[in-house]
Amino acid sequence: MDKINNAFKFKSSLLKLGNICLVPGIILSIAGYFMNKSFFLIFLGATLIVIAILFFYLFYFIQYINFSTKIKKYAAKYNFDEIKAEMCEPTTYTLNDAYLTRNYIVAPNNGNIFICRYSELLWIFKNTVSYYGVQVSRGVNGYVSDNKRLQNIFINIPDDAIDKVFAFILSRNPNVLIGFTRENNERYKSIRNNIN
Repeated sequence: MDKINNAFKFKSSLLKLGNICLVPGIILSIAGYFMNKSFFLIFLGATLIVIAILFFYLFYFIQYINFSTKIKKYAAKYNFDEIKAEMCEPTTYTLNDAYLTRNYIVAPNNGNIFICRYSELLWIFKNTVSYYGVQVSRGVNGYVSDNKRLQNIFINIPDDAIDKVFAFILSRNPNVLIGFTRENNERYKSIRNNIN
């Protein structure tokens, strides 16, 4: 978990550094142009803009590498042709960008992609994400196991569809823990201890 948090902090600091360089760079370039065409201010502003662009490119390059790594991992584990065929079936439940197929959940997850079998789901519950008191998103949070490690997921789903999603997932995996309760938390902890 610390690795994930550190990676997230690193990527968000790249964006902050990019913004910190971009805004003053633009201001200095404009000021240099209107203040007797000051070469120093224009050069300093242009340099800051180039540095900001480099930070943004580095951020998106890291996102691309993460996405490629995740796809390679899934390609080794799952049959993509089967998943694509199931995503096109009329019985597939589609919400936003998430697909609940006959055997799989396919959804965007934190700028990446998430794929799992229903049998790998351990616990799912409704979650609201707020940022400084403002609700940013609602969806389903959950934990997945491949008997080696646990993975936390978040699928952005409209509030009115969450109960339908829970019922759909429960029909595919009757052993999944549904809802954030004390009993489910204790059962999840015992499952987690058995895996680790």
